[in-house]
Amino acid sequence: MALNVKNALNLAVFMHYHEHESVALRDLFTTLVSFSMKGDIRMKYKMENPNKVANLVEGSFPQLTDLYLPLLLEMQAMEENPAVRLTDEGKIQMRHNTRA
Repeated sequence: MALNVKNALNLAVFMHYHEHESVALRDLFTTLVSFSMKGDIRMKYKMENPNKVANLVEGSFPQLTDLYLPLLLEMQAMEENPAVRLTDEGKIQMRHNTRA
């Protein structure tokens, strides 16, 4: 499971990397939670609450933070000039062109 969590986080960061200069943790968590909902046929046929992802993120924000924040900090510490940096405002700063 740990590998799946890391891979999901890497994919979510990558998906936001080229779209924004920074991304809020809530938006990153929304992307992560939406991965598991993509395969739910009930979502496709509108047989599920359309706000399910947002509701899950809202209700599980502390648990998502506990799960993913250490991994984000690990990503930040991996290199001298990291591509991902956590800000004091609770956002993830995307650093483009980290190497010249």
